[in-house]
Amino acid sequence: MFRMCELFGMDEPLSIKSLRSSMGLTLDQFGERIGLSSKGQVSIIERENRCGLRVALAIEALSDGRINAGTLCDEVRLARAVHDGINAAAQHAPSPVTSAENVGEAA
Repeated sequence: MFRMCELFGMDEPLSIKSLRSSMGLTLDQFGERIGLSSKGQVSIIERENRCGLRVALAIEALSDGRINAGTLCDEVRLARAVHDGINAAAQHAPSPVTSAENVGEAA
């Protein structure tokens, strides 16, 4: 059975544990880098692949964007979805009236 990553020729998503291992960091050291004081907290995040906003953004930054904070935290995912929706709407909106004669015509 093919996994989706294999089917589409994509690399498997980077896990938090594989990021930490590739950096040669212990649970404690990784925790310090992302603002956590307990290796137990890091271990839970590695297992559950979920965390709070601040930690999710720290992990994304530490991974140079290879781990998307939106996959770790619903608030990030939702905020980015809203942001993307606003940007998409702005791209399709009519351009604003800029010249004085167009202002008179619009009125």
